[in-house]
Amino acid sequence: MKNTKKKAYLTLINSLLNSSSSQVNSILNANHINPLESSLVLANRQRITLADITSCTMRDCFLVTLSACESGLTDINKVTDDYVGLPSGFLISGVKTVVSSLWLVNDLSTALLMIRFYENLINSQSTSPQSVSIALNQAQLWLRDATKIQLEEWITEYQLNSNPTLRNQLRRRFHNMPDDEQPFHSPFYWAAFCAIG
Repeated sequence: MKNTKKKAYLTLINSLLNSSSSQVNSILNANHINPLESSLVLANRQRITLADITSCTMRDCFLVTLSACESGLTDINKVTDDYVGLPSGFLISGVKTVVSSLWLVNDLSTALLMIRFYENLINSQSTSPQSVSIALNQAQLWLRDATKIQLEEWITEYQLNSNPTLRNQLRRRFHNMPDDEQPFHSPFYWAAFCAIG
């Protein structure tokens, strides 16, 4: 990666890891009885419902990432053929692609996956839905196959170990682990995420 591009990327990662902005930190509140009342509660406690989302025009928005647990489901209590949920709401409003999760996800593996996903997306220099799917799939394969030593080198290269929360999670996860072990090999850590659009 070129030096200026790497510097810009490091700035982006650092702002994502340390941000309290409403664009980054949110809580998903699913309402399965009245799906249009499902909402995202942003860091500033502002609530944005599915009804709000579908009433907006977001044709210029290339990607929405909902990395919260089960953000891609329409009803976590039963199997349903209903497709009213936050991902479909963003698509209705004109967003080209939505990335969301299908089950409870691990915070650490999700952080690493999302950082690698955005790295892949930036490097692809494309805004097509196919580029999102490819970037996500490449990030998933990378996380699945990465060994402890490869992850530690990558984390050091991108200065991710400067974030105290992430550093503590990594220390606990990697403690007494052999260098060649793949800590996130199980599909639980990477397969929850899908791209639609």
